[in-house]
Amino acid sequence: MINWDAYTNFTADEFRCKCGCGFVAMDGDFMSRIQLVRSSVGFAMPVTSGFRCHKHDEKIGGAGVHPTGQAADFNLHGSQVFEVVAVAAKFGLHRIGLNQKGLRVNRFIHLDNLVDDKHPTPWIWTY
Repeated sequence: MINWDAYTNFTADEFRCKCGCGFVAMDGDFMSRIQLVRSSVGFAMPVTSGFRCHKHDEKIGGAGVHPTGQAADFNLHGSQVFEVVAVAAKFGLHRIGLNQKGLRVNRFIHLDNLVDDKHPTPWIWTY
């Protein structure tokens, strides 16, 4: 279990699984890196998807990264995305997904630091 007080700009509630189970098991190293990014950019990074239980991740067609607690999506667009991409790389977040199509409310940037045989790193992709 991580100490949520260490992340001044984020709360456990923001990262809870959205399926209704309410489970949250974020990785402490990932959260530390996300906090460093947030502190560096100086603007809010609203979480649209944090932890996902395996059942929810499978239901929505996820790639299996969110259930590790080492991934999150943030509702960002425009110049904020460029800033976060540059800063995230400095703090070891080298897997970045971008969805910048459609309404601003639906746009997001995915960050994760998962390293395994299934998910190449570094990697940037679009949805």
